[in-house]
Amino acid sequence: MVASLVSEFYIQETYDKYIFPRRNRIIAGIADDTIVIEAPIKSGALITAKLAFDYSRTVYSFPNSIFSKNSGTNYLISENISQAVESVEKLASYLKITATNSTNSQDSITNSILVQLQENDLSFEQLAESVNIAKSDLTNYLLKLEINGIISRSLTGYYRIK
Repeated sequence: MVASLVSEFYIQETYDKYIFPRRNRIIAGIADDTIVIEAPIKSGALITAKLAFDYSRTVYSFPNSIFSKNSGTNYLISENISQAVESVEKLASYLKITATNSTNSQDSITNSILVQLQENDLSFEQLAESVNIAKSDLTNYLLKLEINGIISRSLTGYYRIK
């Protein structure tokens, strides 16, 4: 697995709200696409979306009620900064990814991962070998399990069931 930490700040520097727009400038620059679900008119999400647009990145927004305090996405759409997205399926088609529910094969791979982790905490390499799937696919399964709060990864890089 490859990871990196990108920052223009020193480790000891305190974090104040003025830092986030500067940090988001980097995120907007390295991301291919920016997706805004909802945001107030004055928000970091809109700052990031505008930066992404300025960097010629594609910005997607979900429309919101005009009466909502989180109608910033409507502003992005009306100013042609972002493309309106009406559904997750539509977003998936824009991003050229498949939006599907879990299939039996996905469930069996997830179950295989969980069975392996019931025995012992395992590293990414150990899981890839024991489950016998491509490392890129394993990364996706592990991320989904982490997001769903089913597993966690220790500081030493070992995965375990929560």
